[in-house]
Formats: sequence, structure tokens, C-alpha cells
Amino acid sequence: MAAKAAADAAEYAADEARGYADETESSDVEAAAENAALDAENARAAADLASDANDSRTVAMAVEIAEAAQAEAEGALADAAEAKAAEEKAKEEEMLASAEYLGNFTLTAYCNCARCCGTAGNATASGVMPTSNHTVAMGGIDFGTKLLINGTVYTVEDRGTPYGHVDIFMDSHSEALQFGMGSADVYLIRE
Repeated sequence: MAAKAAADAAEYAADEARGYADETESSDVEAAAENAALDAENARAAADLASDANDSRTVAMAVEIAEAAQAEAEGALADAAEAKAAEEKAKEEEMLASAEYLGNFTLTAYCNCARCCGTAGNATASGVMPTSNHTVAMGGIDFGTKLLINGTVYTVEDRGTPYGHVDIFMDSHSEALQFGMGSADVYLIRE
């Protein structure tokens, strides 16, 4: 039973590492994901050995091997997560190098409901449907302008706020309320 649990945990770690690899272009993340996958295979083989074994010594050895493989897979997952974070930081630094600092702006959030927009389900002022983690409303900037805010690149596609105030589109009213009001440094991305 312990060997199966270790194998399951190793496979979960490998799947998470593969997910990081799919999201990045980093060879370090891909290598860590491959290592986690190999460790998961070893853990599963040890779990199979433990379930087929007839003596307690073989079972104990298989459990030990499965748990060691689990620890290795979890270490590889940590390596993949660290490499992914490093890649994201490098991309953000690269964007900042070519970005223009606009200032520290007020941030709020809105959704496509009647309380936020007067009527529900409308297109933005630019004529497109708003998208979470993409659309922002801001006056004084052309539609299509890319803004870097807290590591995320947004596109100005809506109006409703003056220059210096960015309203970030959310999928639901509860998310918009939870976001509340804050401030952040805003950068203009030059393409």
C-alpha cells in the first residue's frame, strides 16, 4: 500500500512537471520533467514489485525504492517549478527593458455584468468581447496598447476610467469584488 501511494505521488509530481514544461520553452524545465517521469516509472515498477512479492523483505525493499523514487520525482518537480519561475522572471525583465514606465496607477476590476457595465454581456468599447487576464479599460491610451501590470501583459480594449486608473476585466462579479482596489506600477510595452 505504501509503495502504491509513493508511486501515485511520484506520478502526480511528474504530471505537474510536464505541465510546467508545456507552459515554457526552457530546456531546464523539460529536463526536470523528464527526470520526474523516469522517477515515476521507477516508483510504479517498485510498487508493482511490492504487490507481487511474497516475502516481507522484498516488500520492504520495494517500498523503500518507491519512496526514494517519489522523493526524486518531487525534487525534479521543485527543479521544474524553479526553472519555470526563472524563465518567467527573465521574460518579464526582457519586457521591462523595452517598456516605458507610465507610473503607479490605481487598479480596480470589473466584469461583464449589469452592475459593472449597466447591461450584461456587452462587447468592449473597441468592439471585442472582453477576456480575463487580457482586457483592461483605461482612458487616454489607444485601443490595442499593451500594458505590463504585475507581470501580466494586458491589452487596452475598453474605456470607462481616466488616464492613471486601470480597470482589469474579470470573469465574474465576485472575482471583481474580491480584487477590490489597489495600485501598481504600469509599463507600456513597445512592440
